[in-house]
Amino acid sequence: MWPGFPPGKLMLCWLWLLLAGCTGLGPHAIYVERNAYNQAIQNSNDEQLLLNLVRVKYRDTPFFLELNSVSAQYSLATGGSAQLTFPEAGHKNRALNLKGDYYQRPTISYTPLRGDQFIKRLLAPLTLEKILLLTRSGWRIDQVLRVCAQRINDLKNAPLASGPTPEREPEFHDFMQLMRLLARQQTEDDLHISFANDKHTPRLVIDLDPNPASLAERRKTLALLSLPEDASHFELMNTSRGNNGTSRRGIDTRSLLGMMFYLSQGVEIPREHIARGLVTRTHSADGTTFDWARVTGDLFQIHSSADYPEDAAVAVNYRGYWFYIKDTDLDSKSTFAMLSQIFSLQAASKPQSLSPMLTLPLGQ
Repeated sequence: MWPGFPPGKLMLCWLWLLLAGCTGLGPHAIYVERNAYNQAIQNSNDEQLLLNLVRVKYRDTPFFLELNSVSAQYSLATGGSAQLTFPEAGHKNRALNLKGDYYQRPTISYTPLRGDQFIKRLLAPLTLEKILLLTRSGWRIDQVLRVCAQRINDLKNAPLASGPTPEREPEFHDFMQLMRLLARQQTEDDLHISFANDKHTPRLVIDLDPNPASLAERRKTLALLSLPEDASHFELMNTSRGNNGTSRRGIDTRSLLGMMFYLSQGVEIPREHIARGLVTRTHSADGTTFDWARVTGDLFQIHSSADYPEDAAVAVNYRGYWFYIKDTDLDSKSTFAMLSQIFSLQAASKPQSLSPMLTLPLGQ
């Protein structure tokens, strides 16, 4: 006890300090819990997307459970009492009873992705406007087109890989050469992308600067597209093929599900699963097993391990193995982030869902 300070007043001071300190729980809860929910939702979304990429590689059914809302309610109950008694022996007995209860009751709502929303988000081809938006958001043109396009005119980007793993070697060499040329010209700022929609015909317009330093790349680009070597631009439109007498060329865009199938070719399958015939093996013309790393190796890879990987940026357990993206694999992380952004783009302006909603009130 402090000398000269009445014990009863000291107890009341302690009670007042406790109650005053509890008033800071509200702002503190926002600071702590908001970041915790943010990270948990982001990690859960990444794991769900990775899980579905692995599923389609095994020809299993993809399934998405949308997180619609998180509602967290907080309650705080405090109480206290102080007691001072004087027994017959003359000794003072002091009692201080303080009580505080803090509750958090989050409610989380999920909706299965199906029906019209499944068709719109997973099965509808990506529009040219969204491809432009991706390129304007910082993604490289070659990265966007390799994931989102399965063909530009006669140049094929493994179109059969937009579905379950094909049994025969895909066609991709000329398309990949075009992507490398476009990437180099974009790096040198000799390529510019815009959008045109006159007469209700949406088109991506690719302007090529007449820079002498990139003249060789420009000529090779135009030659691959069967365009005159002095052409200054070309246009991509949603047709199978463009007119040879114009600068317009056709482009077939993938659906989000097609992109997932394409990128799932980068999944490393455990030898045990290959031996059991759980996945399709692609063969080259000479009968040898085709290496899909030739198509997606520098774009996207998912590794597998029997044990939990310590160097994973995101990992999921499936069929007894861990599938993961390495934290140091910046190309794969970038492509994965772009795929997640495309998933969000496909959800834009969605109507009110009529699917059943699962609401889970969590315990304290």
